Amino acid sequence: MSLLKLGFGLVLLLLLNSIPSESAVSSIDLGSEWIKVAVVNLKPGQTPISIAINEMSKRKTPALVAFQSGTRLLGEEALGIAARYPDKVYSHLRDMLGKSYEKVKGFLEAMYLPYDVVKDSRGAVSFRVEDGDEGGNVGLYSVEELLGMILGFAGDLAEFHSKVVVKDAVVGVPAYFGQAERRGLVQAAQLAGINVLALINEHSGAALQYGIDKDFSNGSRYVVFYDMGASSTYAALVYFSAYNAKEFGKTVSVNQFQEAVDPKKKYLTEKLHCGHSSYIKSVIVVACSDLNHVICVRCSSPLSYDSLDVKDVRWDPELGGQTMESRLVEYFADEFNKQVGNGVDVRKFPKAMAKLKKQVKRTKEILSANTVAPISVESLYDDRDFRSTITREKFEELCADLWDRSLAPLKEVLKHSGLDLDELYAVELIGGATRVPKLQAKLQEFLGKNELDKHLDADEAVVLGSSLHAANLSDGIKLNRKLGMVDGSSYGLVVELDGPDLLKDESTRQLLVPRMRKLPSKMFRSIIHTKDFEVSLSYEPDLLPPGVTSPVFAQYSVSGLADASEKYSSRNLSSPIKANLHFSLSRSGILSLDRADAVIEISEWVEVPKKNLTVENTTTTSPNITLETDTKNTTEESDEKLNSDGVTDNTSINVTEEPSTTEPITEKKLKRRTFRVPLKIVEKTVGPGMPLSEEYLAQAKRKLEELNEKDAERRRTAELKNTLEGYIYSTKEKLETTEEFEKISTDDERKSFIEKLDEVQEWLYTDGEDATAKEFQERLDSLKAFGDPIFFRYKELSARPTAIELARKYIGELQQIVQGWETKKPWLPKDRVDEVVSDADKLKSWLDEKEAEQKKASGFSTPVLTSEEIYSKVLNLQDKVASVNRIPKPKPKIEKPKKNKTETSGDNTNSADSTSGETPEKEKQTTDSDGSAEEKINPEGSADEKITPEPEKANPEPEVHDEL
Repeated sequence: MSLLKLGFGLVLLLLLNSIPSESAVSSIDLGSEWIKVAVVNLKPGQTPISIAINEMSKRKTPALVAFQSGTRLLGEEALGIAARYPDKVYSHLRDMLGKSYEKVKGFLEAMYLPYDVVKDSRGAVSFRVEDGDEGGNVGLYSVEELLGMILGFAGDLAEFHSKVVVKDAVVGVPAYFGQAERRGLVQAAQLAGINVLALINEHSGAALQYGIDKDFSNGSRYVVFYDMGASSTYAALVYFSAYNAKEFGKTVSVNQFQEAVDPKKKYLTEKLHCGHSSYIKSVIVVACSDLNHVICVRCSSPLSYDSLDVKDVRWDPELGGQTMESRLVEYFADEFNKQVGNGVDVRKFPKAMAKLKKQVKRTKEILSANTVAPISVESLYDDRDFRSTITREKFEELCADLWDRSLAPLKEVLKHSGLDLDELYAVELIGGATRVPKLQAKLQEFLGKNELDKHLDADEAVVLGSSLHAANLSDGIKLNRKLGMVDGSSYGLVVELDGPDLLKDESTRQLLVPRMRKLPSKMFRSIIHTKDFEVSLSYEPDLLPPGVTSPVFAQYSVSGLADASEKYSSRNLSSPIKANLHFSLSRSGILSLDRADAVIEISEWVEVPKKNLTVENTTTTSPNITLETDTKNTTEESDEKLNSDGVTDNTSINVTEEPSTTEPITEKKLKRRTFRVPLKIVEKTVGPGMPLSEEYLAQAKRKLEELNEKDAERRRTAELKNTLEGYIYSTKEKLETTEEFEKISTDDERKSFIEKLDEVQEWLYTDGEDATAKEFQERLDSLKAFGDPIFFRYKELSARPTAIELARKYIGELQQIVQGWETKKPWLPKDRVDEVVSDADKLKSWLDEKEAEQKKASGFSTPVLTSEEIYSKVLNLQDKVASVNRIPKPKPKIEKPKKNKTETSGDNTNSADSTSGETPEKEKQTTDSDGSAEEKINPEGSADEKITPEPEKANPEPEVHDEL
């Protein structure tokens, strides 16, 4: 496993070869029981992608939130009280998103979770929580709010790990999450202050990590990712392949499956392979198709793109590690009931069941590596201890029906894909529950393999792959090239229209999003209608998300069409009025109706000045008919001018009549204009999947901010308490064991200080147990006010002699420096050198005087001479010495040479030549574009070079003077 992580780290160093950046993004793998957080941080000195560890130095954190005595606890702190207060520690919140009250109630009973829940206005579940002091307020929290607390904690882990602000994140979700779960999770992240770049299906994150360091140019492959986590199981079929280039070019414009690629920049969106591709980094694209290609910038040979296409995914949302644990819990509960007798049923006592479940989890983990495992629970019920053992064989017998059930997702994927087992390149195992030996044996038996593929980290594959996707989507991460990825919709989605005079047929109910449709996508639908109507979005009935009874997940009312029809029906309509509906399927797999327009096409005659008038067409009496296209935009200002935000396919017919000789010549145009009137959309979704309102979200965010402030104050209080306690213990130890304190403090002074320390220590363990941060700070300040002078004198006892020694040593060295200046740097100004010598003498005199005073002073009084004063004066002297030492040597003065008569005559001759019409060759080379020549001037202002004139021609040509 360590080699696996090392290899992945080396790949990341190549992938994220980029310019330094202070920004960072994160990825969150949100599981039923655990959360994992990865951070992409390009800050120098840090690993580009790393797992954020929690306060216990663990790489995964319990997905728990608890309220105890008015204090909110998260992660490891909540886990610490889970066995004692099972009714106050909230778990499995991810599995309750978007579910009805009845569904959640049954789930809680099956898991022996004694939460106080009520039904909210949506029909979903809310939790009654004592979020104040004991006997204080009782508040209601939705699943989104509690989940937002956990996501906020994950964000805090990312920021603490990276030491920078991290607000953007990609969150991994199970493929079976429907629209309600996805929208609820995005709202939970919104409450936590996290900007969700995308929700990524877990299998896509794992596939991205699998393919990031592999070469598929030698052949494509089918890989199945089999994941059994705490609460669910799925199998995803992914096709990895390489697409060969067919077109040559330096820069290629690519479609939405990839980013723009420029081979000159040596960064690409897909993995490239050729003979010279060793300097090109590798990347992966999910669900990629219709790729454009580039050529090798060195050899012009075709390059190939590595890509992966998610073909299918199937799941069992109620089969996971906790399903096996439930079998053990029931088995041991029956055994304990038999031991106790008297009709006692331990299942009726939540605390007992919480203790039992905690130990069962450990027992199951032991059975994965051993054939026999013990279980021991102290004071399980009524002060009775429970001890027992179980064999792996018995455990496998208890879960006998689960082993065949665990193969169902894999069988379904193969069935729907039409592939045989021998066509699979690998079956990669991820998820903690895949470590169970019996499950691995069943997979080996089904696949006919002796060894299963375990190239990925079972716990961290999803979060690491998701972090690469986050880096690709982030604007703040500047990579040397991006990692493209396209996910697919897990469900087929249908749109249905309903309203007055709308017939129920194929035109009003259509498949809008086929299953595995790429993300993101835009869809468009049009309907000929003149009245307001309603839009419903639903799942295909043959495949619904877990716990969903009605396929409809969103409803909208579209209004304004009737008014537009009534207003413009009297116009000369060239076609019936229709409504256009625009849908979007986001990167997170959330389908929504974005906008609706009423489309109105009108034809009308207008007179306009005739264009291209000639003598011939002014005398003709036959009409001239032409067709024109008008792309003008119009807006509604009155009844004569229609409201529009766009005009398309507008045609005009020109008719020209015989013009008058006195009147302007005009022609009639039949113009066809298309106007779009925005329609009003109001969401009317009802039921458990209904999103939280804006008002509720604002109120919930204020509540969470108040809790965050209380948590920050609680942490500050705990830190100050620990600081005060540590100060008391360390100070008492020093005063009682260090003999040097007797030299700088009196017996009464030390005794009085120890009494104050004892007094505060007694308060700390009595009245100070529930003190505030302010009180702890006041006690600490009062102790330091008494103790700081003592500790200052103690510090100076050793620091002052050291400073004096260094100062005198430097004064001695300075004499040698000045002597060196006299021989090596004689140009230094004498007054500056004398100033340095004078300051050195003053420092030496000051040291002698202060050192004598310090020897006469008592060790119990404030020091006359301090080490800080000495260092300050020495530093000032060093700065002055350095400034003098930096004075440069002056440049020697150069005398101008006297010109003789020959040189003067040559200069005059050259001057005469420069006025001739013929330009010397050297002058031509320095001639500007406008014909002027550059002059070469000696920087010293004198002629240092002799200029030899050209010999006079026998028959000189007449001079030609050009005026510039």
